[in-house]
Amino acid sequence: MYYIIAFCMGIAIALQSPINALLGKSLQSPPLIPALISFMIGTICLLILSYFSGVLNISVFKNLVSEPLWKLSGGVLGAFMVFGTILLAPKIGLVNMFLIMIISQLLTSLLLDSIGAFGLSRKAYKFV
Repeated sequence: MYYIIAFCMGIAIALQSPINALLGKSLQSPPLIPALISFMIGTICLLILSYFSGVLNISVFKNLVSEPLWKLSGGVLGAFMVFGTILLAPKIGLVNMFLIMIISQLLTSLLLDSIGAFGLSRKAYKFV
């Protein structure tokens, strides 16, 4: 089931880029605006899901203030990724954009796995 979800995530990312780029074009706005709209819609969806699943409570937000700032960088990285795909998809094409993204993801993942970064268990990869 997890592999099916991962497969569907790949489809979603591939669809999201041209859809957001088309939104920006139809709004005649720079890529920042469709990225903002995308995150606003995503935030609303996550708020609704969190509320109805019963996991949204005030203690989560109280505990958040004691976390180091670097742990909040995921939102910044996600915003950069969405903004970047909106900017690049119409300029270099989806295949070129995703090929470069996938190669960099794999290389970064290899490094992070091999050193056990961010609490990941260390993995030793052997290449023939």
